[in-house]
Amino acid sequence: MGKKKFLIFLVVILIIVALLLSFPSPSAISVTISEINSNPSQFSNSIIRAMGTVLLSYPSASVIEEEGEVIYVLNVSEVYDKSDRIEVIGKVITVDMGEGKIDRWIEAISTRQVGKGYSFQPKFYEVVGDQTLVLNDSHINKLMKISNLTLVSFTSSPDGRFFLLNFTQLNVECFLRKAEIDSQLLKEGENYEILGFLTYITTTYSSLFRIVEIYKM
Repeated sequence: MGKKKFLIFLVVILIIVALLLSFPSPSAISVTISEINSNPSQFSNSIIRAMGTVLLSYPSASVIEEEGEVIYVLNVSEVYDKSDRIEVIGKVITVDMGEGKIDRWIEAISTRQVGKGYSFQPKFYEVVGDQTLVLNDSHINKLMKISNLTLVSFTSSPDGRFFLLNFTQLNVECFLRKAEIDSQLLKEGENYEILGFLTYITTTYSSLFRIVEIYKM
């Protein structure tokens, strides 16, 4: 009797597996990063395929860029080199922060490298004198290079992993990982050029400028 029950159980399992395999997997919609950023709600929870060049990459997360548009990719299974060209298949996740602010990122199902050596396409801003560059929601996830910024202060984030930087001519706070910079480079009163993008911080319902590269001028 025990053997008969086991055979029935095995047959049931095989039927369940066969039924699962018979359902077609959702096809990925090919989109650009710009299309996601322009209307994130349209793609919320959609399975998409997107291409991008790696700006930053860490265990479980990368930041990719395409034609000056940037987006975070989470659940990444490997660390890529900067400038690697990758294909991402994943689900677009959105968080409504109110007042028309919608954070967005891609929860990766799979990623793969398809090339190397692509250059980035930032929009360039040069601050003149005491001019203040005002960044707002229209700049979210736009890759920017900003020069002639005077560093006012830099402190550590509460978790100790990041530097928080304030510049005289910029209306938002900036941040980057401590591991990405030699702290000796940061000196108050010195002028800098930064490459990065404005991003929403869902946990604090605010926006900060994520520095990708920083140079003393």
